[in-house]
Amino acid sequence: MLPVGVDLRRLDGPSQRDDPPLILWNQRAEHDKGPDEFAAAIVALAARGAEFRLALAGERFVSEPTAFDRLREALAGRVVHDGFADDAAYGALLRASDIVVSTAHQEFFGVAITEAIYAGAFPLLPNRLVYPERIPLRHHERCLYDRPDDLVTKLEWAIANRREAAAVADQLHPVMAALDWSTVAPRYDDRFERLIAGRAETM
Repeated sequence: MLPVGVDLRRLDGPSQRDDPPLILWNQRAEHDKGPDEFAAAIVALAARGAEFRLALAGERFVSEPTAFDRLREALAGRVVHDGFADDAAYGALLRASDIVVSTAHQEFFGVAITEAIYAGAFPLLPNRLVYPERIPLRHHERCLYDRPDDLVTKLEWAIANRREAAAVADQLHPVMAALDWSTVAPRYDDRFERLIAGRAETM
C-alpha cells in the first residue's frame, strides 16, 4: 500500500531549541484529537514541577474546545505560541519544538505529527490508530503510551532526558523523510505506469 506523500522539505532549515524545552500541539483543535486529554496531561505535568514551554499551533475553528482556555488560564506564562502560523513561522516553530504530543482518537495518517517528527521533535503518541505502524518497533516503548498517566510520565522523562529524547528524534527523521513527495511520487508514477501497461495488455 502506498503512503500519503507529505511536503516535508519545505520544513528544512536551522533549528533553534531553547530552554526550557518546548512542547508542541500542532493538530486540529477538535474533539476527535483529544484536546481535553492533552490539556489534562500538560496541567498534570506542570503540577509535578516540570519546566517547559508550550506551543498551540493547530488549526482552529469557531467551536474551539474549552480545554485550550483552561490551558491558557493555568499556564499562561508558558504559552509561547497560540493560534495560526503561516508556513514560514510554522516551520520555524516545528524546528524549535522538543516534543510533539498527540492524544488523537481519530487519525488516518498523521500529517501534522509526521511534519513535527521530521523537523526534529520527539513524539509522544497514543498506542493506537496509525501510530504503531508509523513509529518503528524499537521506539515503541519510548514514544507510545497506553494511559494518560503513562503520557505524563513519558513527558516528564523527555524533559529530564532531553539529549536522549533528541537522539530518538534524530533516528526517526529518516523514517519520516521517506514520506516526502520526492520519494513517494516516483512510487506512484511507477504504480500508475504498471497499471496502464497491464490494462493495455488486456485490450
